[in-house]
Amino acid sequence: MASGKYEERYTDGDLMIRGRHNSGAMDGDWKFFFKNGKTAFEGTFYSPSQKELFEKLSIKYNSRISDNESSFSEERYQFAHTVTAAFRIYDRYLQKLGTGLNGCYHFYYYDGQRSVTACYKNGIAHGTWTAWDRNGKLSNKAEFKDGIATAILKDGILTTYEEYQQKKASEIRDYYGDPTGIDPGIVEAAPQQPQDSNSIFRFVEQMPEPPYNLQDWIAKNLVYPADARKNGEQGRVIVQFVVKKDGSISDVNVVRGISKSFNDAAVDLIKKMPAWKPGKQNGRPVNVSFSLPVTFKLQ
Repeated sequence: MASGKYEERYTDGDLMIRGRHNSGAMDGDWKFFFKNGKTAFEGTFYSPSQKELFEKLSIKYNSRISDNESSFSEERYQFAHTVTAAFRIYDRYLQKLGTGLNGCYHFYYYDGQRSVTACYKNGIAHGTWTAWDRNGKLSNKAEFKDGIATAILKDGILTTYEEYQQKKASEIRDYYGDPTGIDPGIVEAAPQQPQDSNSIFRFVEQMPEPPYNLQDWIAKNLVYPADARKNGEQGRVIVQFVVKKDGSISDVNVVRGISKSFNDAAVDLIKKMPAWKPGKQNGRPVNVSFSLPVTFKLQ
């Protein structure tokens, strides 16, 4: 495995990449350059031992994990999925590019304007992730701690998870009414009617979430249909299901499919999914309808 300085150039001799290798792994400061000489990407990589490198490469290139690999936790999925989806392409690129992700990595537009800053701690999203449009205007921002989103940009304002939960609860109260509120026009509140224990909610104060890394679980358990693999077919199936009060999964069905083999594979996957943390309304576990995309992508 090569060690030492590394350079790669365009066909006319202009510098394209500069960095160092340590036993074949990217190590130290690296820069990629556009044809106009401006920086396209820069960041520092921390080389692992040969044993760690071998193990990571074995996982990354010899299993389905690379299809879904991400440094973002699936915890708080409803809160952060729009932000992590926007940043995921950069995360996957960095995950494939280097093995020792620590600190911040910067991407640039062709004119030198910064595009994205992505920060890590021990290979996991940690710190502030930021994106700008071509005019230099902030377009996306999120705070992560050990892969879990703690704050995201919503309507131009950096909103914490706690603020998001409070706002969601307020929206629910505005729509359904405050179950603990008393009309000032009556002296004594009428007894509160119990809610049907079999009711299924779409939005609740505390949405259900898996107590495990959902993407890792999907990567290990997704079975690619043999006929689709043979024909080189790919795609995404949107599956809807109910997370019951006890966290179990039920009522699994496809709301947007591709073909019968893909649809069946996605449904089978969701049906065998381990229990989630149930959603809660007014502090009590309730049944919640949930939708999840299942992506089928060939190596």
